[in-house]
Amino acid sequence: MGDWTLKNSYYLTLMTSAYIIGEIAHFLINTTGREVARDVHFGDKSCFFNATYNDPSENKSNNNCSQIKEQKECSGAAYCSWEYSGLGIEYQILAGPAFVAVFSVSGVLISILSDKLKASVSRVLLVGIGTAVFSSACLLMG
Repeated sequence: MGDWTLKNSYYLTLMTSAYIIGEIAHFLINTTGREVARDVHFGDKSCFFNATYNDPSENKSNNNCSQIKEQKECSGAAYCSWEYSGLGIEYQILAGPAFVAVFSVSGVLISILSDKLKASVSRVLLVGIGTAVFSSACLLMG
């Protein structure tokens, strides 16, 4: 296994941090999905509570917009809004086959690149650069 040196501890901490950031990034798409869907007009539309609706005479606890399935009925309620949900077939394609295709193709390309550049660039450096780019992209996405 090797000796515990400061250098080994540093690399372990660096790789663990990169892994944690990557896992957090996977969950961010679910947390921010509805807001992103509204911005880019993505996915199916559903009825949601209108957060900008401020009428103190209305009891907000009785206003369950998520049970409304039709746009006409949702638009008729002042406390509801018909918005993109970020779900549906578009999301399933993005989260399923598109995700697998991108990671499969990029994995093959990186492995070919690492074999071609073996003499001039170490694989450790190549993986480190890839990890840094991925972690930076995850941090900058939201």
